[in-house]
Amino acid sequence: MGQQKFLLVGQITRPHGIRGEVKVRNLTERPDLRFYPESELLAGPDESELRKLVINSVRSFKQDFLVSFNGFPDRNSVEPLCGWQLFVPRDMAATPGEGRYYHDELIGLAVKNEKGMMLGTVCAVIEMPAQKLLEVERPGGKKFLVPLVDELVPGVDVGEGSLTVCLPDGLMDI
Repeated sequence: MGQQKFLLVGQITRPHGIRGEVKVRNLTERPDLRFYPESELLAGPDESELRKLVINSVRSFKQDFLVSFNGFPDRNSVEPLCGWQLFVPRDMAATPGEGRYYHDELIGLAVKNEKGMMLGTVCAVIEMPAQKLLEVERPGGKKFLVPLVDELVPGVDVGEGSLTVCLPDGLMDI
């Protein structure tokens, strides 16, 4: 359940045009703190192969951004970056507000019902347009999803390593 050294803030999805721009999917709540000219990001196919990229220019494009990086002047130079993830060091990230958590803080937490009975372990956090979902693995390997909303997840104690859920009947069987 250890914390990651880096936080995922975006993903390069595809080249855009011929002048070295790429489409970047925003994965942070504060893109203004991450995507601006001269900001530095760590990029790679995963956390084990990161290199520093410096943003040259950025502009909004639908729900995402079009970004160019220093040293990548054309489409051919940025094509190998497609699919790469964009990270910042965790120590450069703002602390989430009250009742908010980084995904890696939730993964591995024990899931208990309001009576304290162990139901499983959080194995993933899934981003959906309306809300986040916790994927919980039950003993035996069967999984179920819990919307990460206050009504269903009233208590999270990262320090203790657990969270409390109040589930409607049948949710674990879906």
